[in-house]
Amino acid sequence: MRGFFIVFLTTCLTLFPHPLHGGVPYTGSITPGFEGTQMNYINNNGIFLESNSSAFGFGFVTTPASVTLFTLSIVHKPTSRLIWSANRASPVSNSDKLQLDDANKNASRMELRDSGNLVVVSGDGASIWESFDHPTDTLITNQAFKEGMKLTSNPSSSNMSYSLEIKSGDMVLSVDSSTPQTYWSMGNDRGRIIEQNGVVTSSSLLGNSWRFFDEKQSLLWQFVYSDNKDDNATWIAVLGNNGVISFSNLGSGVSAADSSTKIPSDQCATPEPCGSYFTCSGSKVCGCVSGLSRVRSDCKSGIDTSLCNNKKDNNASSRVELVNAGDGVDYFALGFASPFSKKASLDSCKEFCSSNCSCLGLFFRNSSGDCFLFDWIGSFKASGSGGSGLVSYIKVATNGLGGGDNGEEEDGKHFPYIVIIVLATVFIIGCLIFVAFRIHRRTRTKTILDADEEHSSEEDNFLENLSGMPIRFTFKDLQSATNNFSIKLGQGGFGSVYEGTLPDGSRLAVKKLEGIGQGKKEFRAEVSIIGSIHHLHLVRLRGFCAEGAHRLLVYEFLAKGSLEKWIFRRRDGDILLDWDTRFNIAVGTAKGLAYLHEDCDARIIHCDIKPENILLDDNFNAKKSDVYSYGMVLLELIGGRKNYDPSESSEKCHFPSYAFKMMEEGKLLEIVDGKMKNVDVDDERVQRAMKTALWCIQEDMHLRPSMSKVVQMLEGVFHVVQPPSSSTLGSRLYSSFCKSISEEGGGFSPHKQAKEEKTRKAGSYENENVLQCPLSIYVDYINNYGIFLESINKDFGFGFITTPDDVTLFTLSIVHRSSSRLIWSANRASPVSNSDKLQFQDNGNVVLRGEGGGGGPEVWRLDNSGKSASRIELRDSGNLVVVSGDGASIWESFEHPTDTLITNQVLKEGMELTSNASSTSNMTYSLEIKSGDMFLSVNSLTPQVYWSMRSDRGRIIDKYGGVVTSSSLLGNSWMFFDDKQSFSWEWCVCG
Repeated sequence: MRGFFIVFLTTCLTLFPHPLHGGVPYTGSITPGFEGTQMNYINNNGIFLESNSSAFGFGFVTTPASVTLFTLSIVHKPTSRLIWSANRASPVSNSDKLQLDDANKNASRMELRDSGNLVVVSGDGASIWESFDHPTDTLITNQAFKEGMKLTSNPSSSNMSYSLEIKSGDMVLSVDSSTPQTYWSMGNDRGRIIEQNGVVTSSSLLGNSWRFFDEKQSLLWQFVYSDNKDDNATWIAVLGNNGVISFSNLGSGVSAADSSTKIPSDQCATPEPCGSYFTCSGSKVCGCVSGLSRVRSDCKSGIDTSLCNNKKDNNASSRVELVNAGDGVDYFALGFASPFSKKASLDSCKEFCSSNCSCLGLFFRNSSGDCFLFDWIGSFKASGSGGSGLVSYIKVATNGLGGGDNGEEEDGKHFPYIVIIVLATVFIIGCLIFVAFRIHRRTRTKTILDADEEHSSEEDNFLENLSGMPIRFTFKDLQSATNNFSIKLGQGGFGSVYEGTLPDGSRLAVKKLEGIGQGKKEFRAEVSIIGSIHHLHLVRLRGFCAEGAHRLLVYEFLAKGSLEKWIFRRRDGDILLDWDTRFNIAVGTAKGLAYLHEDCDARIIHCDIKPENILLDDNFNAKKSDVYSYGMVLLELIGGRKNYDPSESSEKCHFPSYAFKMMEEGKLLEIVDGKMKNVDVDDERVQRAMKTALWCIQEDMHLRPSMSKVVQMLEGVFHVVQPPSSSTLGSRLYSSFCKSISEEGGGFSPHKQAKEEKTRKAGSYENENVLQCPLSIYVDYINNYGIFLESINKDFGFGFITTPDDVTLFTLSIVHRSSSRLIWSANRASPVSNSDKLQFQDNGNVVLRGEGGGGGPEVWRLDNSGKSASRIELRDSGNLVVVSGDGASIWESFEHPTDTLITNQVLKEGMELTSNASSTSNMTYSLEIKSGDMFLSVNSLTPQVYWSMRSDRGRIIDKYGGVVTSSSLLGNSWMFFDDKQSFSWEWCVCG
């Protein structure tokens, strides 16, 4: 009959990208020429054929073991119960194909009937093949189960399967061991109702009973499995992988109602309720067979019968023993098995088993002399009667355990000695390990304490021997002065800054160093170098604290705060500095830098000059802390505006380029702050300051003057000639820079050296003795945490963000400012140092370079697909976009996610979210959309899927759903769409 089954599976070489039939299942039947894959009908859960009543479906159904593997199955749709499967032992992928071939000219169609029967029908309407004739592990109402058919369970955890069949006029259950062992028969079941005598040849589930018939279809027996007498109810009987038959009423609800009736009814009557060589008693209470537990702690025989076909018998009698299983045990198969020998003696029965390589156990009945041999041993069953004269032996692999022939006492005589020896050995080894550990711990602790003491002593000697040392405070002094560090002024590269007041009323700025390693080095550098420096335009170090783990620096408090708030107007009414004050600040800052660069014993380069880091005392004398590019600050002093302001016109939004343009046109005075009071455009100081600023920001570092020369230029000692136009900042390259800036966000253009707002490499200056950047010498009240580009709404920032593992390494990242959450990173696998540089080149390329920037190796490059880029925008959505001259998007961070998705970001098929590496195993995990579903996988050598949205119970399926190709977080839900952006699924992320 199986030869007529013309439905077959074949592995396709190509995937079908679109449904061949629109994903709509056929009703009733399909005809030759049909072919389809799971992907073709993914929107209908793989079902391609439905019965006329829609109660049953035929299609590709996911397996319990893997959501990426499928069986060709008949399923009861309201309850999702499987009725029949074609390939449960060999599941297929979603690209494998079913074909209904027309090679057999007699087949005209395949029908799925309302009974759940799949039938191949000939041209004259006759049945050629039926699924009812080839059951798997399930029978359904009105399905005839006949002699010659077999129900087979799925494999158990021990890889055993069970069978139900009708033979010799009875229905029996067997375990499929090497030699099948029967453990139940309907003829022996007390629940059987006998109607008349006869030979059973078939059976069916009808109403609430299992009915058994002879070859003339006369009713012989009944087995009632439910009190529900509804004759129209649909029931199924399922042979589970535990060897038990259970009954369920499919009804019309969403879940099948299980009957309490089971076959067999005794939990200990199946072959493996507790596992091989264990005894089952009472309500499935399990324990190792007493005789075996005394000689093998693992409760296993240790014998491999698969080697019995070898010429050399691996289980020869000299290497195995028969161990008495103990009293009071029975075995499930004894009521159905035929004895190997009748009227034998116990010795001869033992000899039969010992000489038979495949024999794993024997049972001998004293009353009859029956000898039973078995080549597979399941669970034993406890018997209160001592097994009715039953003696049982188990064959066990041994290494001189003693003969099992002398009974239970002989079998276990060596056991106490073994236990004593093992315990004594373990105790001695444990003592030795403990002593060694204690010695090691004491030695290590002493070494650490000595090292700490030596280091602490060394540091104390170092600090106390410094000449001109500032005041040394105790931690308690500073804790009291700052009111337990309650007023935070700002955050620096190596710690936070707090306001404090000494008992004499003088105000302080206390920097509390945080972190280990680089922070200590920073502390010693600042105390040793700056402690002895005194200059009018440098913040004075008033004291320090070095007590235990506490490292604090105490600076003078600058009442006027930073320069930034005195030159940039934020609202009407703000007081701005006049020209005389601004010029004095410019000269004072230059003198402070010149002193550090050239007059200190240890020459110092300050890497972060900006208005926020130029601090002013009560008389507006400039003092600098962590300042960076003096020339850029000087431009802002003169212009009274930020160097980059997207709110300005396209010509003026980048102030340095506009200044060069005005210089080339002879209109340099137009860049002077029009809001500034008491400024005379004919004042020679204005001309000198503007030209000096443009000299300081030359692209060629060899053209830049030294800071001492800058002081001379500002004070008129040195004549200032007109500087050359900078190839980097000239207006020619910025003609299209600020055009078409999206209202969604800000941007920056080619040649803006993004890294300059983080640091500038010390090696840019020709000094022999240099402390490399970053070096936080003074209190920095305000810094921008490496951010050089913000969205218009200020919600998002783009810049250099410190890594969680090392504060001296940075990733180029997008961050949500208020929560400090990272949204996207360019180089998380290859973080850079604070001297590396991001370049937006004149050809539109965006490159992150390592080893100090400049000509260093590329760490990351943005792929602009060969198109010319005019600007980079950070939009209010958190999306970083590279824009061409005509306003088109060339590249977007939303299309290259790292490990995070944000509202309104679209995750499409072909994109992938990848986690950071696991700290325990260095494994990463991926999220992607493929094959119409969303999957989570572990990136092992062969990626392993561990979750899919399709299998998630939280998924809400829209009835108009299709093949999922994209998803977005919208509101409180994760939405999934097809290629036409029609809503398919929803998954609530509400809490």
